[in-house]
Amino acid sequence: MHPERLGGLCLLMAIAACERRPASTVLEPAHVVSPAGVSFIEACTPTGPEICANATDDNCNGLIDEGCGVGTGKLQFEVAWGDSPAVIELIVVDPRGDRVDSAHRSTPSGLKLDRICPQDGCHGMNVDNVSFVGERPISGQYTVTVKLTDTTSASLPVKARFGWRIGTRGATTEILLYGVDDTKVFSFEL
Repeated sequence: MHPERLGGLCLLMAIAACERRPASTVLEPAHVVSPAGVSFIEACTPTGPEICANATDDNCNGLIDEGCGVGTGKLQFEVAWGDSPAVIELIVVDPRGDRVDSAHRSTPSGLKLDRICPQDGCHGMNVDNVSFVGERPISGQYTVTVKLTDTTSASLPVKARFGWRIGTRGATTEILLYGVDDTKVFSFEL
């Protein structure tokens, strides 16, 4: 090969290498939407050791309810409602439209519902928890619905706490559910 052609080929390869950029390794929510009147608390104030079943990062290590028997992957959504006899369902739909709920405990994309209360014998520490199992969740919109499915003998409104974690960022909020089928819908864009 002629030296001029070799030099030109090297120049083209260098230009092509410059245009390829590695995918970002940082997992961050691009956009978070919550229902009207619901705002998240993102600042963490260490309160001591982790308190189980409260959907909050109590010790400010970036994990929600770690050590409490629930999954804590790079993506996590949790609703907690203490010892209330009510039944609340956590429903997560991934960007492909696959759904995790009480009837579908996992998706092909790696979401897993690892705790459903009171069905899983939660002993007064009611929590539903969905986490991602894998290296990196798929990009796109995740829709999370918190739904009151049964009041049993609970007084209304039913108070719950919803927490989320995406990468190292997370937040929590208190929500009130006013009757059967009342829902709060959140969306998260990755």
